[in-house]
Amino acid sequence: MIRHVLKYFLFLLGLFIWSRVLFLIVNSDQFWVDLFRIPIIQYHALKLDLSVMGYFTLFPFIVAAVATKFENRNSDVLRLYVKILASLVWLVLIIDPFYYKYFGLKVNLMAIQYADDAAGWSSIAFMDYFWFFVFLIWGLRKIYRKSEEFRFLPISGTWIGIVIAGAFIVYSVRGGFDKSTVGVSSAYYSNRAEINACAVNPVWNLVSYEINRDAIHAVEELEIPEFKLAFDKESIDPEEYLSVNDSTNVILVVLESVNLKGSKWMSSEVKAMPFIEKLSEESLNYSHCYAHSFRSDKGLAALLHGLPAVSRVNPADFPELLGDNLFSSFNQKGYSSQLVYGGDLNFANIKVLAKDARSLISSEDFQQGEQNAWGYHDPYIYDKALEQQNGLQKPFFQTIYTISAHEPYDVPKYNEVDDPYLNAVSYTDRSLEDFVRNLKANNKWENTLLIVTSDHGSVQPNHAAAPESENYRIPMLLTGGVVKKYETIDHVVSQLDLAGTLKVLFNLDLDPVYDGTLFQPKGMAFYNYYDGLASVTKVCEQWYDLPLEKYLKGPCNSPYEKLFFKDAHREFFRMKN
Repeated sequence: MIRHVLKYFLFLLGLFIWSRVLFLIVNSDQFWVDLFRIPIIQYHALKLDLSVMGYFTLFPFIVAAVATKFENRNSDVLRLYVKILASLVWLVLIIDPFYYKYFGLKVNLMAIQYADDAAGWSSIAFMDYFWFFVFLIWGLRKIYRKSEEFRFLPISGTWIGIVIAGAFIVYSVRGGFDKSTVGVSSAYYSNRAEINACAVNPVWNLVSYEINRDAIHAVEELEIPEFKLAFDKESIDPEEYLSVNDSTNVILVVLESVNLKGSKWMSSEVKAMPFIEKLSEESLNYSHCYAHSFRSDKGLAALLHGLPAVSRVNPADFPELLGDNLFSSFNQKGYSSQLVYGGDLNFANIKVLAKDARSLISSEDFQQGEQNAWGYHDPYIYDKALEQQNGLQKPFFQTIYTISAHEPYDVPKYNEVDDPYLNAVSYTDRSLEDFVRNLKANNKWENTLLIVTSDHGSVQPNHAAAPESENYRIPMLLTGGVVKKYETIDHVVSQLDLAGTLKVLFNLDLDPVYDGTLFQPKGMAFYNYYDGLASVTKVCEQWYDLPLEKYLKGPCNSPYEKLFFKDAHREFFRMKN
């Protein structure tokens, strides 16, 4: 029996090793160098691999050890078990590298939500599909051929062999006989995020995270020493910079997935946003603004509702808890309110988050234009927005949500930058330039406040680790004819500050959960990645991982992010202390 347990273990281990080679092919810029790291990567991955193999061996081991009278029937059933299980394992293993490439995250059940959208399928590059199916078919052929060789765990054998095999399986499940069981940290050893991600077993990661996906309680139960949030609050007098009144039009441009990695503020090489850089010189520009999350729905909730994200919880999943927002508040001021988006309003729960807008413009309202997987490209969205402005009752609050910088970055007839992501950002930048030029040309500029920001950033173009603050640093420009003093503010602010800022400027009846404004920069921003909470200042960033219950970076300050997200969580769900 011991021999057959080892044979089965080696079979699964082979699948894991092959998947790591694939992971490096897809995610490593120095594949041939990293390929030689496979032995050391595998060494650090072994505990999690063994744990997965141990769990998957429990069922056939019990069947083979107990049901001694039905040996042949057991062999047939267990061979079928191997085929089905190994096929599902292989599917997870080959999805993982591509999911990490696009999102900087190990595969999780969010992949199902993504794949459930036709645009999600269409946004994946053709060559990624090609290699996915090549490895899928190759792996399944190997699995089916190999599984036919399994007579599996034979009934014959001594009780000593059964006991030893059972002890080995238990040892594997626990990752050893230490007091603490195996965890994801056992695979972390490198200062390169993609190497650590390569070492973490995708199946173990998927099952572990989804078993613990009730992040509501994870945030609620955070243990925090007593202290108060203390911020830098260097006030900026809004009247010194802006001249707004009750007839001022407000246009909020939300750029899809645009971070500042291709700008002069973060990069000394590729400049993918020359117009945004130029526009910043005639703006109140916040050069250290951070997105609040990595997802569109959370970013829009932060911008439009001033609503903090709470780990895996998406505010739009709880429409009954959503209060007033910028649309409803401007409506109360007598404004026309509108959202213009070139895609499907069901994407990212946009329809829920913008439900109070007096008019919603989506792909159904476009007659012609070039599209990507998600909808119409930016020039057509801006043209539609300008067309709509002519028919809006004045004054108006208009939100324009762009598309072109979303995967697969297939912008039409545009090849200015080698990197696909930065090329899409450059296209987005050029489209914004045309829009602003048209605004100025048709006399809409003078009494307009134009806000340019982003819904979230991206791990692109350098595939930075998901929690890295550079992924979340986004534009935040206040410009337009109502700006009378131009300045770049280098204090750390958050996209969460926008709702409170407009509340102050226009005396809106709005009570956002987050009470920050751009006029009192707090010097600290909070953001949420898939399984963790983070805070960032000019000199420090720290990441707290919820499943591991420990800091992956820092702490260099007090546990600000824990207190912030716990308070925000309680406020959103109206929980009592």
